Amino acid sequence: MKISIKYKFTLFLLLILLINLFVIQLVIVNGMQVDLEERYETRLKDISKSANIYIRDLSSKNKLSSIDQLLFYEANDISMELSRDFDVHVFIYNMKSSKIGTSIPLYTDIIDEELLSKGLDDKIAYLKKENEIDYVAPIYYKDSQVGVIRIILSIKKEEAKIDYYIDIFTKAGVFSFIICFVFGILFFRIYSKRIILLNKSINKIKSGNYDELYSVNSKDELEDLSVGITFAADKIKNNIKIIEEDRQKLKDFINNFTHEFKTPITVIKAKMDLIKMYGDDLELLDKTRDIVDKEIIRLNNMVERVIDLSKLEQYNFEGEKEIINTKDIIEDIISRLSVKALKLNVKMKYELNDVLLKIDKESFVFVILNIIDNALKYNISGGFVKITNEENLKECIIIIEDSGVGISKNDIKRIFEPFYVVDKDRSKKVSGTGLGLSFVRKIVDKNNGSIEVKSTKLGTVFIIKFPNELEEIFKS
Repeated sequence: MKISIKYKFTLFLLLILLINLFVIQLVIVNGMQVDLEERYETRLKDISKSANIYIRDLSSKNKLSSIDQLLFYEANDISMELSRDFDVHVFIYNMKSSKIGTSIPLYTDIIDEELLSKGLDDKIAYLKKENEIDYVAPIYYKDSQVGVIRIILSIKKEEAKIDYYIDIFTKAGVFSFIICFVFGILFFRIYSKRIILLNKSINKIKSGNYDELYSVNSKDELEDLSVGITFAADKIKNNIKIIEEDRQKLKDFINNFTHEFKTPITVIKAKMDLIKMYGDDLELLDKTRDIVDKEIIRLNNMVERVIDLSKLEQYNFEGEKEIINTKDIIEDIISRLSVKALKLNVKMKYELNDVLLKIDKESFVFVILNIIDNALKYNISGGFVKITNEENLKECIIIIEDSGVGISKNDIKRIFEPFYVVDKDRSKKVSGTGLGLSFVRKIVDKNNGSIEVKSTKLGTVFIIKFPNELEEIFKS
């Protein structure tokens, strides 16, 4: 059976307060009793000492032949004197257990024989009764025991005081118990409410609601826990969003993959059907052969790119890093693409500095070549491509700017997805597969770099950044 934490807190508080009240009462009452008994004992010892002093003084003044005679004749006076001085009842016994003196002649109480025998054995003893203490102690004369003094001390008033104090303490304890219990319940209810709210937040997360969570502002560990739950919920929500986006990307990838591979196969199949129908048309055969060759090459390139992309995803490919001069590499790439730029009527402009970078050379060439090649293919006649490079203390930066048709904001988010192409009709004309930028992103990420795309209707800017590792370069 599940019990709510607020009820557990209540039971725990009740138990703690009851134990605390019981222990305190036990300690205080026992302490008062022990203290009172010590005061009783001290008072009774003082009376017995006074009795011995009286006897000693009387013996020095009286000329009786023996101490026994002195006690026999003076015991009543001694008892009366001690009774007046100390407000007690006093009895004196000789060594033969006979009562020879009393402060209350009409008192007919019978002494406890065991108690008297202890006094006769030169021992101090007492017996606590309901409202009095019966006390015996030896009487000495010249270091010899000559009798026993019995003292009856009334403790009725003292016991009444003890009962009164116990009653006051009990009432005060009950009152403080109620006050502490009420405040404790209020305190625990506040904290149990906060814990219940946190539990409700967890149940919401279980049900898939990551937004409407409860917060706890308690300036303690519960607030930290509340913040942690909210943070975890945001993480889960973001991860689910990423998973859903990846699922959609996978779906789009499969659709694009199917479409891109189906297109050349469809073309090849259609051309083969034409050959079957018009096999004697030599001119048609030549044209068909050229088209089929191009489509087979395009299909083969896509297969190789997919394989390479899969390897890049699966393995931690970094290549063989070396120190390169980015200016020399980029100038070589520009030289290789100059004929294509001339053919497309696009002007190549560049402002390059001697910037060193430690990276795999072929990876760097692929990244820059691919982006410049795209800038040429998706440009306008009479347009331009501008390439610059620079460095700071942390990064090597390459900026590639073109005057092309631009890329929409929605397309910018997806241009690095495999097989994704912005303009499919134009992509077919320029033999685009939608895989180049996927490679670019993977290579940049593998080298701890970043790539940023800014685009308007007037053109697009790619900003590629690599960590330059200057200290390592200078050591080399």
